[in-house]
Amino acid sequence: MKTGRRTFLKGVGGATAAALAMSRESAEAAAVQRPLLGSRQLLELEGEIVGALVSAEGGGASARVSGSLDSNFVVRKDVVGVSYEAIGLEVGLGMSPGFYDWIRGFLDRDFRRRNGAVIAADFNYREIARREFQDALITEVSFPALDAASKDSVFMKVKIQPESTQFEQGAGGKVPPPASSKAKNWLPSNFRFELEGLESATKRVSKVDGFTIKMKVVEQEGETKPGESLVYLEVPNIVLTVPTVDVQPFIDWFEDFVIKGNAGPEAEKKGALVGLSPNGKDELLRVDLIQVGIVAISETKQESGSDLVRRSQVELYVEEMKLQMKGGVA
Repeated sequence: MKTGRRTFLKGVGGATAAALAMSRESAEAAAVQRPLLGSRQLLELEGEIVGALVSAEGGGASARVSGSLDSNFVVRKDVVGVSYEAIGLEVGLGMSPGFYDWIRGFLDRDFRRRNGAVIAADFNYREIARREFQDALITEVSFPALDAASKDSVFMKVKIQPESTQFEQGAGGKVPPPASSKAKNWLPSNFRFELEGLESATKRVSKVDGFTIKMKVVEQEGETKPGESLVYLEVPNIVLTVPTVDVQPFIDWFEDFVIKGNAGPEAEKKGALVGLSPNGKDELLRVDLIQVGIVAISETKQESGSDLVRRSQVELYVEEMKLQMKGGVA
């Protein structure tokens, strides 16, 4: 009995040791995976970390496949090339000046190609993975909707199209932290809309819808690469929401500009969308609006018996936009 008991205990000890070994392996595996749960997304341009991203997606590669019908009526397929999807970046107002210069150049139609990487790092800035990109062009810049009644942070979105990408597992080396390790908050309620000659009508703008500026390539015969020829920017209309009691100056402008046909360049206006700091005074960024015309005026939906302020929407066209990053933005 004693021998059997010793053998039984030995077996338990062996199982316990095996369980402990498995537990250690699981812990080691968890330690490897744990940084992914709280990783930072960083953007590198030309070898320099230019800021912390709110999010990043895309950049994958896929084969281009061509098919042809053989004598047995079977479609035979071949890989004839590779395509690289666009990379979407969501950014705050804490990126380095070099990144905003890239956006500024895009709005100025200076389509510059950049090399870089989206880096995943843990909270100690050890590199987990990186997706490198080569010869990337900015193809879209999106500004968020601004609303005086909203309290959630908003961010800009930038889409870039690389010529090629490459994914690499990180070696665990230290990544230099950006000058600003956190994306600075921009509250959607902190903004000002300006339009020359209509200062009284715009001082209580309560909402500006989000908008996206896109690169477009003119269709032509033969292959055309963005940034080389026949490229222009598609600048969207801007939609404002204002109290109906303030809309009369817009109605007067619409009557003259649209109904009477006085819509020449001399009748267009200059304006700006200004992002403000939490104190509501300091400018964080300014989007200058050049050659602005009025398109439409409409009243927003009103519920019967509602005691809400009546509001109207004003739609404006814009020919060009320019970006200025102001003080307080790294």
